[in-house]
Amino acid sequence: MVQVDVAVIGGGVTGLASAVALAEAGASVCLLERDARPGRATSTHNSGVIHAGLYYPTGSLKARLCVEGRDRLYDFCPKHRVPYSRCGKLVIAANDHEVADLEALRQKSHATRNGCPSPSTTAQRSPSARAARASGPTAPTPRSRTR
Repeated sequence: MVQVDVAVIGGGVTGLASAVALAEAGASVCLLERDARPGRATSTHNSGVIHAGLYYPTGSLKARLCVEGRDRLYDFCPKHRVPYSRCGKLVIAANDHEVADLEALRQKSHATRNGCPSPSTTAQRSPSARAARASGPTAPTPRSRTR
């Protein structure tokens, strides 16, 4: 019979990270995963970002809970030494067909009223980005190249 110090059940992001941390700390680890490869279940449905409430209608339960959860998570992380990066989000229309979708998102979400910070220009946030249009009141004009 094989003996190990720790059995980690689930080979998703959390299971793999836990198994690595335990192994690096000197424990013998057995990772148990039901699928043929790791990261095929719940982890594939998680983008790993802290959502800002951008995609939900103003005042909706989803918007309120998303903003509250975001704020609570940003409060929790430093208190518990959980590393994170507050890098923001830039939504761009890569071509003329996506401009209408971007405008619909802007009108639907009223992002600043959901507690999201006002977006900055594409050039300020991502100097190498090319966009047909970017979200925000100071977005570049269509077809402009940002530098």
